[in-house]
Amino acid sequence: MTPPDVLALTCIYCGREYPFDGVDVAALDAHVKVCEKHPLHKALSRVRELEAKLGKAVTALRWYEQDDVRSVEQGIVEKVEDRPARAALAEIGEA
Repeated sequence: MTPPDVLALTCIYCGREYPFDGVDVAALDAHVKVCEKHPLHKALSRVRELEAKLGKAVTALRWYEQDDVRSVEQGIVEKVEDRPARAALAEIGEA
């Protein structure tokens, strides 16, 4: 616990205290990212999880897009632009 004569910032979710000089809040900011009780930590974890899933989906869509390109080359379909994989990649800014 911080002595009573020293200002401290306290995480309201876990109670951890950080000395505060009146300006620098970097320690508390860093703590928020790792505090398992803090909602921002949970949100950042979810963002990382979704980014990983999105990466896998983009990889799969790129495979399907290449398959569509091969289909165009073989005369099976007319245009790659009309295929679902290309449209999905374009929608998420990956085309």
